[in-house]
Amino acid sequence: MNQYSLFPHHLNSSVYSSSNSSRFVDSLGSDLDMQLEPLMDKRNRRAVQPEPVRDAVPFETSSMAIYIPGLATTPETSRPGTLAKWYFYMTSRQAGEKHNCDMVNGYQPPLRVYASCQRINWTLLDKDMSEGLYDITLGLSIEGLMLETIESISITVVKQSHSEPTEIITSKDLRNMKMDPAIPKVKGAIRLRLHQQVLKSSRESKGDIKFVMDIRTFPDAKVDSGSIVLYYMETCQNVFGDDNSDRSMTRHKPYTWSFNFYGNGESDYDKVRRSSKSFSHIAVSGDGFYVVTLATLVALAIPATPISRATQATQAGLLVLEVWDVRNSSTVSRNIPCAKATMAMAGNASLDVAVSWSASMIALLDISPIKVSPNKKEGPSSMFKVFTYQRDDNVDHRSQSRLCCNPEYFDRCPSLSTYIGNGRFHFMSSPGVDLANELFVTCDGKALNVYNPFKQWSHIRHIPLDKESSLGYYDLGAALSKHLRGSHLALASRNKQHITVWNIEKGAVVSFMDRPATNTFALSSDGLLMAFARRQHISLHYATTGTMIGACQLQELTNSDLITGVSFIEGDKRIMVETNCKDPGLGPQYLGFIIDTTTLTVEDRYFMPSRVFFHSASEARERLVCLHHYTLDLVPLEDRIVSTPALLQKKRCDDHCTVHWSSLNSLPTALLVPSSGLHFKAQRLPASVAISASKISNPLEEKLIFQAPGEYDTAAFLASHSCLIVQRSSLIMIWKLPRTTSGNLQLILVHNLGPDLDWRVCREQRIFSHNPHVDTSEKDVYLDIEHPFTSDNSKWFVGGVMALVQQFVDANETYRDHIFHYLGRHINTYPDPEIMTSVLGLICSAWSSDDHELYCSFLKALLSSPFTRWIPQPDLEKALNPLMIFLDLSKKDARIIALAEIIIDYCIDAAKVSRDSSFLAPVARSLATLVERKGPHSELALKSLRGFAHVPVSHRSYVIDHHTISYPPEECWKFWTRERTKLFQTPDPILQLSTLPKQDPSSANFTRELYAANFDLLWKQRQGAKSKFGAAGNLAVECHPFDLKELDNPAIAALVDYKWNTIGYRYWLVRFLSECCYYVLVLVAIFKQVYGDHTETLPGLFIAVIAASAVFLFLEAVQYFNNPNRYFSPTFRTYNIADLLAFLSPMLFELRVVKSVCHFVTIIIQVIRTIRVFFFVFAGGILGFTVAILHLLRGCLNSSCSNLSKDFPTNFFESVSAVYFVMGGRYDPFDNDFKSGNWAFHLMLIVFFFFTVILMLNVLIALINLAFNNGDQTWRLTWLENRMRYVESAENMTYIFPGFREKQSCFPSTVFYSATPQQVRNYDKETKRLIEDFAPTVARPDGASKGGGGEDDITSMQLYFEQKQAINNLRSELENGIKGELQGLRDENAVLRAQVGDLQQQLSSLPGQIVALLRADKTQPPVPRPF
Repeated sequence: MNQYSLFPHHLNSSVYSSSNSSRFVDSLGSDLDMQLEPLMDKRNRRAVQPEPVRDAVPFETSSMAIYIPGLATTPETSRPGTLAKWYFYMTSRQAGEKHNCDMVNGYQPPLRVYASCQRINWTLLDKDMSEGLYDITLGLSIEGLMLETIESISITVVKQSHSEPTEIITSKDLRNMKMDPAIPKVKGAIRLRLHQQVLKSSRESKGDIKFVMDIRTFPDAKVDSGSIVLYYMETCQNVFGDDNSDRSMTRHKPYTWSFNFYGNGESDYDKVRRSSKSFSHIAVSGDGFYVVTLATLVALAIPATPISRATQATQAGLLVLEVWDVRNSSTVSRNIPCAKATMAMAGNASLDVAVSWSASMIALLDISPIKVSPNKKEGPSSMFKVFTYQRDDNVDHRSQSRLCCNPEYFDRCPSLSTYIGNGRFHFMSSPGVDLANELFVTCDGKALNVYNPFKQWSHIRHIPLDKESSLGYYDLGAALSKHLRGSHLALASRNKQHITVWNIEKGAVVSFMDRPATNTFALSSDGLLMAFARRQHISLHYATTGTMIGACQLQELTNSDLITGVSFIEGDKRIMVETNCKDPGLGPQYLGFIIDTTTLTVEDRYFMPSRVFFHSASEARERLVCLHHYTLDLVPLEDRIVSTPALLQKKRCDDHCTVHWSSLNSLPTALLVPSSGLHFKAQRLPASVAISASKISNPLEEKLIFQAPGEYDTAAFLASHSCLIVQRSSLIMIWKLPRTTSGNLQLILVHNLGPDLDWRVCREQRIFSHNPHVDTSEKDVYLDIEHPFTSDNSKWFVGGVMALVQQFVDANETYRDHIFHYLGRHINTYPDPEIMTSVLGLICSAWSSDDHELYCSFLKALLSSPFTRWIPQPDLEKALNPLMIFLDLSKKDARIIALAEIIIDYCIDAAKVSRDSSFLAPVARSLATLVERKGPHSELALKSLRGFAHVPVSHRSYVIDHHTISYPPEECWKFWTRERTKLFQTPDPILQLSTLPKQDPSSANFTRELYAANFDLLWKQRQGAKSKFGAAGNLAVECHPFDLKELDNPAIAALVDYKWNTIGYRYWLVRFLSECCYYVLVLVAIFKQVYGDHTETLPGLFIAVIAASAVFLFLEAVQYFNNPNRYFSPTFRTYNIADLLAFLSPMLFELRVVKSVCHFVTIIIQVIRTIRVFFFVFAGGILGFTVAILHLLRGCLNSSCSNLSKDFPTNFFESVSAVYFVMGGRYDPFDNDFKSGNWAFHLMLIVFFFFTVILMLNVLIALINLAFNNGDQTWRLTWLENRMRYVESAENMTYIFPGFREKQSCFPSTVFYSATPQQVRNYDKETKRLIEDFAPTVARPDGASKGGGGEDDITSMQLYFEQKQAINNLRSELENGIKGELQGLRDENAVLRAQVGDLQQQLSSLPGQIVALLRADKTQPPVPRPF
């Protein structure tokens, strides 16, 4: 590189007038040529031509580490290349905004380019440039530019095959160049070194190199925006970065920091880098502060060999791993690495680099096999190493430390010492907050493994991969970097037909979705959202369910344009879209788009930078790490934004803009839209606003295209956005105008201010709010038409939504569709960041008792509208759940149950129609409240629970191909010959998703439909409270307090059976065997005492019995003190008492989980419950007869008492026993009395036998028969409930043992079961019957209760509300129809009156016109008649 010196005298940097501008340019050009002299000897210049890059693959690697094919060539020398100066020669000056120039060697006068030209092209011929990397320097002057009208200047290098990334000089950069006195100038001219370099390689097709400079001015800028003067362009071969020794040069720095791999030529360390290193990989730390490079150290005598493989198979030699601090790009610390490590190569190894968040750990990965080999590699040897770096900000950065590699890290995981595969450091949540939570995820093509590097590299989880997802190391390395976000990893199958989302924290597949013709996809930073790109379309999905939230189409893209990449930025608030689209009006560079995640609308456009492989973690200002040739840059995204007219309008609005304001009435009531060729008119009628349109070619044919009901103060047009504004008091509505007369207006914004604010229009045609009752120092808030809600105006947006709810009553069908269109676009958004409640939740929260009927009709119409699709969040919190909002309000007003029922019906119908169980999330989160036995809304529980049954699966084929059958436990004596049944042979199989495919062709014989069941239906998860006996803080589950009839649900049965088959049976078996041991000890003690030596004390045996009893009682005490209310609740009281009674009848209650035993026990319990009243009546009868007989036979009638019975006992308890056993045929106490002639005794026994033997015993038999029938019908539900309690206890036990859930695969969130069509029909039929039978009675208007003595039959609540809703709907339809007809007649009358007025005005002027014609006729001379 040539270095120049600038002589001390300078020109004045003021802007020269146009009269002497040409003289100034000519003198300035000659002065520059004479004053710039090279300081270096020309003999020292020599060209350095880097070798071409061969066999480079498309960029598909990590966002944290990247292979650099352009760095595979080692430079031959450290000397700069040959400098060439080129002058601009105008070849054509087009009449418009473009100029073309050629570059010549000879001196040419400077070229003045006016900003109104906007584009100038110049070309370097192919023969004038040899192969190499070139620095570009421009000699120019910007003194004549009017910077307040300039947005930016962009320079693009266009080659024969492609265009280089555009370098953008922002208005801020231009202002610094013009005003900064430290920048050297010669008569106002500067030598500007462009940051991006130009590479000419033999791999590219030969052709001229074209430079395109675009000068972008604001759309409403003045015609004379000044000019820029171009003197020359310098090209200099350079592969070593910047030359900071040249003080006459100004460098454009469009970056926060920049790192050149071959140094800047200043330090001795750079010479070593240039002469002996071939860089192959780089990586950037998560915080963006450190860059890690991997290079091969090659001897100077041996030239570097070009690399031909994409994975950079390095030569045998030395490897150098270096860490660079890039936080301060202006310091000299960038020339010397912070730390380095040198190691020997082991053969032709392919390597990769992974760096932790703070660069404290650096992993060197051996990825030698490109594809997974089916044959196991013999004697694997790996170069896998982990280096540690201790960063210390107080240490001089010019000093250098060594990276430490401690092999003892892998003592607990010896498999890592020979690991071959890819890997990345990763945070499951909150990146960078707690560095101790950072994990290391590896993938060897067959399985994923998760390690904790901060706990001695302990192994956390092993996840085997499906062969469809088992790609090569290289592809999986890209997947780990691009598609591993939060706890989710998205992998595309080999045939790219579907995408599976894995939860690496749980080791399971959480969702799977089709991928038809998808270009690319991306995950949000938390792993909860997925963005798919398909040609010109973008769709947003929930990652955990695959449910599509919304979609949009980029209108600026043509059919030949494609979306090439998507990524989430700015804390997942926006999506950055990369395309191959070019806008001819903006230049040859590719355009990208910024899309709002909430509304899926295009917010900004930007010039795509060079290859982006990392996003900065900053949310306030998005920054991109870009690679271009040999330079790595951190580029602010906002500097590459292409301002749209709306964005420029916002930029021009300042504090003084609102001073020049006007009211909305000043806006025009007629608008001509040239783009559509339509002329619109707005007319305020007495009760509506009428919008008419006509074509420009035929203005007489006016057509009424829209009519908004209501009285409004303003109806005008906003020309800057081609929209209609309708305003009444504080309410404003903005409608988008159609492009044809047959099109419809679209409601795009509705805002409602407070009572003290009004609407105004600033000088830039932007609407803002203002409070006229306070001083002007209060901040005015602008109305952003492109964004209906922001952090400043979210309350206005919510107020507008509530205003639409109130307008729903008087709206006709067309206007209601417009309301639903508007709400349908925002129903899934969260406008208020402080409340974090969706639009539907805000509507539900605004309920009032006065508007109950309105909300019932509105909510039902909203959710049933085809324009509305409410999509609940997968992890819906209580405050965000509209159903919970209604259930909480129903405690104050029972009428709200009807609104809750509307929400439940929508969720159930949407889940079954869309085959997506995630729509049931609001109901599942509310089950604990719904099934409360004392709650006012318990009648909805049965309907809600039965709605969870038979929700079909959307991807049945995937489940069939990737499933594991949960087989029930069974006894098999020949366990060594046990064979599991096939899927089609298994009765009522229960499936879970498997990470590995099921290689079973016979699965195609399984033809049943599959249905999904989520464990939220069975229980809720809670944080374990601190108890007096147990440990605190453990997670626990708690089953919902189901009633017995609510358990008649195939989904609940499938969930209980799955857990019983996996962990419940083992838990019960261990518990049962432990209790058997206890009872054996008790029996041994009894037998010892009965049959053994009576003098033996047996202390050890009794101690063991007492200890076992204490343990059982302790467990019951723990259960009680953890939740006393739940222990004695009606649902659990019976089972807890049974546990305590199990000491008396052990086997009976513990074996309730066995069908046969449960059947028997259930009937016994049912009989006891049924005849418990009988026992009291029967006991009362026995006692009564005992007293009567005792008094009759033993009573003393006189002083002699000669008739006393001697056989009947006098003791009262013995008398009761004697009377009771008479029923069994024991007549001994009455033998003598039967022979006596005591007629009273015989009459007493006749009554006794009739009451006890005939009546009471037959009643007992009837009751037992009835109880037997009831028990026989419900014993299966009781058996299911018994198992559910054991399953709950077993599930809670898994949270106690650390690492148990991580090592087991029996904790999915969803399982699948099957059913025949007939079973589904029978269940639905039974559901309808139960809803009708168990529906509660409702209060009549007269105060009587139906079914409580009224004349009408019992009517269910559902039928009552349906009839009432039908009547209200019919009434509203009639009212709306009549109102619509009356309004139409009024409007027609108003139009006719206006026409009559026009005719009257024309008639009134007609006599005058006639008189004028007569006068004109008189003044004309008479025409002579021909003879």
